[in-house]
Amino acid sequence: SKFVREEQTRPDLYPSNWQMLYLTGKLLWDPDLDAKKVVDEAERLYYGKTYPVMKKYHAYRRQLWKMATACMGYPAGNPRAVELLNPPDAKETLLKYLDEAEKLAGNDKILKFRIGEDRRWLKKWWIAPYDKLHSAGNKPLSSPEISGKIKIDGIGNEKDWNKACVVDNFLEML
Repeated sequence: SKFVREEQTRPDLYPSNWQMLYLTGKLLWDPDLDAKKVVDEAERLYYGKTYPVMKKYHAYRRQLWKMATACMGYPAGNPRAVELLNPPDAKETLLKYLDEAEKLAGNDKILKFRIGEDRRWLKKWWIAPYDKLHSAGNKPLSSPEISGKIKIDGIGNEKDWNKACVVDNFLEML
């Protein structure tokens, strides 16, 4: 059921959005704060000596988020997942930043854990859904040109119906 799926992801959902939650809490106390400065300060304190690289990581990740357009929720979950990693080398660039940050963390177990969590969230929320949607079994929907007239009568015996994109993994949106 939908409830079970949400319960299974909630333990990751909130921690993976810690910047938004931190910012929301700060703005509830003082709505006149500069949101960008609050997030920058939080990330600087959270990432310590790895902050210069993690700042680039999050800036690029946010840029990719803004560039991706949401599309009515198809196929399910994060509607942007199908596009987030479309720019050439986007996935590799994000992973490279995380690799650099891990090197900067050295033997600091706390920083290594925090960067490891960012890597895990990137894989769970961005890479895995993107790879699944772009796998061989998931073709993008397209609307092919037709050469003649077709009837929408449920029979589908006109030759242009053979060009149609077949969709069979419909999900009920609750």
